This record gives sequence, structure tokens and C-alpha cells, in this order.
Amino acid sequence: MKKILLLMAAFALLFVAPSCESDDTDFSQIIADHDTVSIRNIQFNDAEVEDSAEQIPTDIADEYFDDYIENQELNRVVNIAFNGEDATVSGDLTRCRILRNGAHLTVYITGKKVYLKVSGSTRNGSIKVYGENKFGIELCNASIHNPHGAAINSQNKKRMYVVLDEGSRNVISDGADYIDTEGEAQKATIFSEGKIIVSGKGMLQVDAQARAGIASDDYVRLRPGVHTQVISHGTHCIRANDGVMIDGGVHNLETFGNAARGIRCEAFVKMKSGRTTVITHGASVIEDIDTTSAAAVKADSIVMVSGGELRLKSTGEGGKGINAADYVQTGGTVMVVTLGENGLSSPKGVKSDSRITIEGGSFYSYSVNSYAIEGTLVLKPGAKKHLTAKRYHIVEY
Repeated sequence: MKKILLLMAAFALLFVAPSCESDDTDFSQIIADHDTVSIRNIQFNDAEVEDSAEQIPTDIADEYFDDYIENQELNRVVNIAFNGEDATVSGDLTRCRILRNGAHLTVYITGKKVYLKVSGSTRNGSIKVYGENKFGIELCNASIHNPHGAAINSQNKKRMYVVLDEGSRNVISDGADYIDTEGEAQKATIFSEGKIIVSGKGMLQVDAQARAGIASDDYVRLRPGVHTQVISHGTHCIRANDGVMIDGGVHNLETFGNAARGIRCEAFVKMKSGRTTVITHGASVIEDIDTTSAAAVKADSIVMVSGGELRLKSTGEGGKGINAADYVQTGGTVMVVTLGENGLSSPKGVKSDSRITIEGGSFYSYSVNSYAIEGTLVLKPGAKKHLTAKRYHIVEY
């Protein structure tokens, strides 16, 4: 009975004065003897997930109408079949020109509706795309390794639709020794100057040695049905300038680099459905005069979760689960575990520069050596009315 009363008192405090809830609140003064919470086990899970129904816009005026390949007419099909040190090209070449150097292909898109269908395997190949029109690239059990740079590199600022052929398993990888071209970026194993939209019912495995796994100088959208596994030994798993949108699918991301992030965006990260698991291992570093730490999810703007399951773990010194300017959760399940030591930086479960707003869903955050949350905690009426706290290390709703 004592524990129940203490729990009620804790929630009375939170609802009466949410703006006063801050990172230095010691929950041990509220619930001193509540030891029923165990550390959640965060690990990869490849099992299928039931995605929320996807609403494909039909109004051409919709902001995201062009993100959906169903709304495009990409019928100029070009077949690319890798075979070791060589590649065979066939199909409709009326809208593109392809130069070959062994299994390294340079595709110049000269018109609209181009759709590349890629299959076969190479340990010394790549696809680089130039042009001014959106295009599709379907991976049909493709295995592409470029020892000296990005395996898929779009210098095209328009959308790149990456389609995973149903039932296929596609492995895209880079090497540790990048050879750069002056004036061109290749920030990841799969890189695009434009938007990257991933769809289909296949599997995409990205093994990044030197740089990020998937990166866009615009935004990245992962659609329902997609399965991805991104392992990065260099920097981030997924990186974008203008947004990361997870509409569904199963995503397992792991990074080993110091100060590296599983998902890194200079704008927002939004999750609607599916299951995303992110594990980081890197420690904090000093860059110029600032300290930078690893994080499972890092956004310069807002992190929003409205559905699905987001599972995050950081094991390195100072590592964060979520590090954002703002955090809002209206649904879904969020589990965060940080196991790192204090050092150049302090590990935090969820760190927000402003507020941590929970309006619904399930929320769990644990930090073994520091605060489970840092920021002003705001609970809306739709949030689960249950709090469990063990000192200041665990916060659960």
C-alpha cells in the first residue's frame, strides 16, 4: 500500500507542475523502495511486423505526392547484371547513357522515366548516376562492393526510388579506402544528393566501413514492408540533412564509431510504424572545443513518435539514446537503455533541449550512470498514468 501511495504522489507532482520537472529531479526522494523494474533487453529482431495501413496520396498538390513510386511512370527499364569484374547492360537505353569500367558503371540519365533493375554480384563495382530527372533503382538479389567509395552514388538532386524486389536479399558495401572526386560528395555506402525513398518487400543489408551507411543531402523515407540492416564501422548508419521518415518496416542499425549516430538528421526524425532498433558503441570525442557523443537518434529539430516500436541502446561512454531539440510522443512504444560511463560527456536516456512531451503510447528510459531523461517533462491526459522510477535512472510510462 505504501508503494501505491507513493506512486500516486509522484504522479500528482508531475501533473500539477510539469514545467518544473527537470533533469536534476531525484526520483529516489519520491519512491525510495520501488525496485520492481528490470533493465530492458535491446537487441536486433528480424521478425516480421504488422505495419499500419499506408496512405498513398492521390492529390498531386500533396507535399509528398512524388515520394510514392506508385504515382510515377518509370517504364524505361534498363537491366544491369553484375558478374564479378564485369557487368552486362541491356534494355531501353533511349533515356540514358552508360559508361563501363569493369564493373564500375556511370549512368547519365538524359530523360524521364528511367528505371534501373540491378542484379548479380561484384566485389569491385559501383553505380554512379548523373542527371536531372528522378529515377528508380530496383535491387534484385544484388551484391555490390566498392572497395574505394560509395557502391551506389547518385549525384542527381532529384528523387532516387530504391525498390527492394519482393523476397530479395541485397548486400551493399564499401571499403575503408575512399578515393574522392573533386567537387563531388560520397558521404555513404548508398549516397544521394537528392531524396532517397526506400520501398518494396525485400531486404537491404548495408555494410559501411569508412563513412555512413545511407545518406541523403535531402531526406530519407523508409516505407512499410522494407527490411534494412545497416552496420557502420565509420560514422552514422542513416544520415540526412532535411528529415528522416520511418513509415514502417523492420530496421536494425548498429554503429561502432566514436561520436557516431544510428540516425543523424540536421532537421527532424519522425516514426509512424514498424520496428526500429538502434545500437551504438562509440565514445565521446572533442571536436574543436565542443564535446560530441554517440547517440542512437540525433536530431537538430524534433523527434516525433506516433506509432510503431522504437528500441534504442547506447553502450559507449557518454552515449545518448535520443538527443534532440524537442521530443514528442503521441503513440507507439519507445524503449531506451544507456549503459555507458560518465567521461567527456554524461550518458542520458532521452535528452531534449526543451521538452519531453508524452501524449500517448508506452515510454521507458534507463541510464545506468546518469539521468534517464534530461529536459522538461510534460505529460498530456492521453499518456499512460503509471510511473515507475528507481532513483533517477529509470523512468517508465
